[in-house]
Amino acid sequence: MKMGSTKVTEGNILRQLIFFSLPLILGNLTQQIYTTLDLMIVGRYADSIAVAAVGSPNSLISLLTGLLNGLGTATGVIISQYYGAGEKDGIRKAVGTSIIWSSSSGIVISVIAIMAAPWLLTLMSTPPEVMPEAVIYFRLYFVGMVFNLTYQMCANILRAVGDSKHMFYYLITGCCVKIAFSYIFTGLLSMRAAGSALATVLGDFVSMGMALLNLTRTQDIYRLEIRHIAFDKGIFKKMFTLGMPSGLQSEAVTLSNVVIQAQINTFGAAAMAGYSTGWRLNGFLFMFIGAGANAITSFVGQNIGAGKPERARRATWLWMIFICAVSLVMGVLLFVFGREILGLFKSEKEVIDNGMKMLVFTALTYWFYAIGDICAGAVRGAGATGIPMTIALIGTCGVRLTWIFLMRPIWNDVQVVFASYTVSWIVTTLSYFFYFYKGKWADKRITK
Repeated sequence: MKMGSTKVTEGNILRQLIFFSLPLILGNLTQQIYTTLDLMIVGRYADSIAVAAVGSPNSLISLLTGLLNGLGTATGVIISQYYGAGEKDGIRKAVGTSIIWSSSSGIVISVIAIMAAPWLLTLMSTPPEVMPEAVIYFRLYFVGMVFNLTYQMCANILRAVGDSKHMFYYLITGCCVKIAFSYIFTGLLSMRAAGSALATVLGDFVSMGMALLNLTRTQDIYRLEIRHIAFDKGIFKKMFTLGMPSGLQSEAVTLSNVVIQAQINTFGAAAMAGYSTGWRLNGFLFMFIGAGANAITSFVGQNIGAGKPERARRATWLWMIFICAVSLVMGVLLFVFGREILGLFKSEKEVIDNGMKMLVFTALTYWFYAIGDICAGAVRGAGATGIPMTIALIGTCGVRLTWIFLMRPIWNDVQVVFASYTVSWIVTTLSYFFYFYKGKWADKRITK
């Protein structure tokens, strides 16, 4: 193995998962620290309008990129199974095809998002006082979407072959660039939300360049060579078949978040700013759980590819217990010190109060969400994506929207919107766990 890639088909399960996930956790932590510091910089050198402009389009951005991210996840699953089975030709075709469609898709989605920005933000009930700055932020952010999507694809490839270390290096370098330029553009040059967006574009460009350099220089079988950069219809069909359910699942979750953001927007700028800051704090929990889910996906993928389904099952149980316990401790600490931390973003009492209302329904229940996410990550690694998609469509999108539209007429308070997260997590986690425990997901091997 070269340049940090690791096979996890033999050895101590928990030790391998911890060491593999540490760079993922640190990478996600770095990203979350960046988004937190970025919002702090905007909040300190601008006002609540600028904070709302930076935070409010996040769900919409995820909605526009969710399908592509689902295909990226599928690419990682395919490559991890090829890597576990030692299929050199399949890996090279998958790497070349994934780089082509990720970069070309980034260009297309950038053009669409830039042109449709005012219309999309209007659909989200963005308040008039926030709209001008939100449009500027949204358009500038999507200027660099090709860099972001290409880097994410490179990250999926590296994670699939067990190289989480180098991905962390590239991410932390990009985040340092983002933080530095966010301070320069927003703090020193008073560019407000626009400065934040430009800093993001520059950081993504740096991370993408470093990741591509890794793929072209490695001596392992996943090396990216110009002669192998070709669109393979057979590989793309596998990516599409596996990735479409994952993409639709991501879109369902994001769509519900878009509706939630639109509902919160109707409560005004203070509620929007409170939601944005509260979500930044929730991100520290989400990044830990997300890293754990990504780790088990790669672990299960390699072991399923190597014909070791029982090892994959045993690893999932151990990892589920570990991630759940740590998430519980993190959630309690975040809630206990939440008001003090929220005050670092904005000092207005109304903004802090709204942030705390959100933490009541999210920080204290993330441990339960962790169970479902680890189960979902495991079955994705095996290549079973249809059932998880159905669970997400019904349990996340359906339950959240039904809750909001039934309960808000009864109790017109922002807490009703925040509570939709907890209600949906209960339904989806129970469903994911049941499928993991009873389903035949371990038989869904892609590489025969």
